[in-house]
Amino acid sequence: MLTTEQLSDDLMQLGELLQSKKVIKSATPIIDACSALKRNGGKRCYIKGLELESVEGDYIRGREWDSVLDVIITIDILVKDKFCFYDVDKIIINLEYETLHVNDSRLCKGAWHFDYHVDMDGTGKEEEYRYIHPHYHVHHGGHKVKELDSYGDMVILKSPRLMHHPLDAFLAIDLILSNFLKVGEWNKLRASTQYRMAVKKSQLSWWKPYYEQLGSYWLTLDNSDGRNAQSNLLATRALNPHLL
Repeated sequence: MLTTEQLSDDLMQLGELLQSKKVIKSATPIIDACSALKRNGGKRCYIKGLELESVEGDYIRGREWDSVLDVIITIDILVKDKFCFYDVDKIIINLEYETLHVNDSRLCKGAWHFDYHVDMDGTGKEEEYRYIHPHYHVHHGGHKVKELDSYGDMVILKSPRLMHHPLDAFLAIDLILSNFLKVGEWNKLRASTQYRMAVKKSQLSWWKPYYEQLGSYWLTLDNSDGRNAQSNLLATRALNPHLL
């Protein structure tokens, strides 16, 4: 596990690399985060307003907006003690983007919100929500979108493309119902033996092998000499292209 010093050094080097490659406008937000990280003992990593160099490409849907896109990232990660998955307290990652409308050059925006945030009630128990609320989730929008005068000023992008586990008909229906039925109604539906058995069979057929293949990646990586091992690495990276 990385120490605070190692974490800060790695982050600083990443900022220098991204700036030297002209990927970001300035490494200052990362430098500031490293300084704060050392002061708080490695318990909070807060990178505010990290701006990419203006990007241009096949990102924007439709022809209403300029093709040049400004992308801004804010990252706020809080841990209880150790900077790792098992000790996380809060993760908020905002991806914001803006560009000009082609007709009148008004500023148009959009945002994605990646979140790990478990709210607690006054008794120390996890807060109950009316709708499903996975600990790790992503949704479109955020405070920057709320600031728009009109949602007609919201930019629609092809990105990001977010990986998710596979869905068959049963899993797809369950996913959609879980987001549009209140938790109580969804749980009553899942209490049905017929419903539970159908979804469970699909989970065993689709999710079990999916997560087993992802989970076996690091074991395979340690023994990647054979043809089967190399094939498994390639197949797993196809499921999660971010794996190294």
